[in-house]
Amino acid sequence: MNAAAIDEPYVLFQVDDRQLALPVSLVDRSELAVAVAPHPDAPPQLLGTIDVHGEILPVFDTRRVLGRPSREIALSDYFLIVRAPQR
Repeated sequence: MNAAAIDEPYVLFQVDDRQLALPVSLVDRSELAVAVAPHPDAPPQLLGTIDVHGEILPVFDTRRVLGRPSREIALSDYFLIVRAPQR
């Protein structure tokens, strides 16, 4: 591992009992959870899309990506808006 990766700050978040981290450089911001518009033909990991200030963004179910059961989105949940270099 290179030294730059160790020095970069991370955003920590939790899924059930698992703590996860993303480099701050990939996280645009967090938004309070809102209703997700489902897409019937989408893969199971894609819950649907949301409109964030006029930008339509996909919402992925991190629980399913990690092999855990889905749950309803709570009013106290937040969405991490992440900008991956490849997407």
